[in-house]
This record gives sequence, C-alpha cells and structure tokens, in this order.
Amino acid sequence: MLRERPNSTMNAPGRPILTFLLSWILIALAAPILSGQDFADPSDIINYFHSRQLPPGQKPALPEIDGKIQNCTTAKPGWYGVTLDLENGKQIHVIVAPSTKFYKDYKPIDANAAYPQLHQGQKIRALHKPETDEALRSIIITDLMFETPPPEITATIRSASSSKAGSYALALTSDKGGEIQMLVDPQTKFYKDYKPMESVAAYPRLIAGQKVRILPKSTAANSSISDLMFVDR
Repeated sequence: MLRERPNSTMNAPGRPILTFLLSWILIALAAPILSGQDFADPSDIINYFHSRQLPPGQKPALPEIDGKIQNCTTAKPGWYGVTLDLENGKQIHVIVAPSTKFYKDYKPIDANAAYPQLHQGQKIRALHKPETDEALRSIIITDLMFETPPPEITATIRSASSSKAGSYALALTSDKGGEIQMLVDPQTKFYKDYKPMESVAAYPRLIAGQKVRILPKSTAANSSISDLMFVDR
C-alpha cells in the first residue's frame, strides 16, 4: 500500500488556487493572439504569419527556389500544387496560394495573368517562409517570378581570363556579328556533343578560336552563362 509522505505538497491549501490563477493568466495572454484565427483553413495561417510585424528596417531573408515546373494541379481557385524539377536533379512539391504575389521578368503581374503560366516546362524563381511551411507542413510560395529565358548565342571565343578557380571572363565574337562579354561561374553547366561534361574537363577548352553555344542567365551585359556547349570547329 502506498502511503502519503508527510512532507508532500500535493494537498497544500493554496496549490489549487495558484494553479487556477496561473491557468487563467495563460489563457488571457493567449487570447489576443489566437482570437479570430481558424487554423483549419491554410489561408488563415498564411494571413496570420503575414500580419506579424518585424522591428522597423528589419526584413526576413527568405529562401529562394529555382526550378522548372514538371506538373501543376488545382482543386480550388487560387490554390495550386506544383511539382518542380530543381537544377540538382531533385524534385520538390510546393503550393501556390491566393496570397502568392506574381512577377514576370521582375515586374508585378496580376494573378489572373499568372495562373495560365503555371504549366509544364515553365521556369520559375520563388520565395517561401520557413515558419509558414512548418505550420502547414508544406512549402507555401509567397512570391513567384516567371522567367523568360534569354535567346541562345552562338559565338567564337576570342579570349578567356580567370581571376579565381571556376570563374572566367570570356570575350566572344557572335556569329550574328559584334563582340560580347560573358562570364563563366562555378554554376555554369558544360556540354560536348549534347552530353554533359565535368567542369574540370571543360575549363582547358576555354581558349581562343573555340566555337561555343551558350545560354546566358540574363540579357544584361557581362551576364553569367547558365549553359555552355563546345562546338567542333
């Protein structure tokens, strides 16, 4: 038989009252935060997190996702399940919500103009909030930009200079005429006869007279090269 210890505080006279007061205080403090929040609807959670204010001048560093849409499904207006192929060969599933903001080549666009562009093959860049993702157990896209890939360039290397490993400044003569400057960086992918090749094997081929086909990351001057394929002379 278990006996009550003489010094036990389980039945101390003030303990039930103290416990009640502490519980009441906690409920009172939580009420302003949770009031009006129906966490059964994902959109309410998103709005809740969006309403949280950071200190003046402080902006959250949101993770960025770059990928190409593999497929897209929807069962409710404004909500889309999107499967993305990432550059590293992996796939992830993300969700586009009614609160998602859309952009096209760095300019805001209306959601109604954006939804038809959520199709297979479209390349996008997107931001998301880890705290929202954790609450919903899904990656919810806050900002999504559609990218228009720059046109492919066929050119011949005039010179190549390197300031550090994996980075090269290329002076090129375009087949359409004119001189252009492009940059090879550690993220540049290389190909030979349409087959991928290792960067360590590609760097020695960046020499004067080598003909290449390149896909720049943007149309800006001195843009980095996304893909470079060596073409036999």
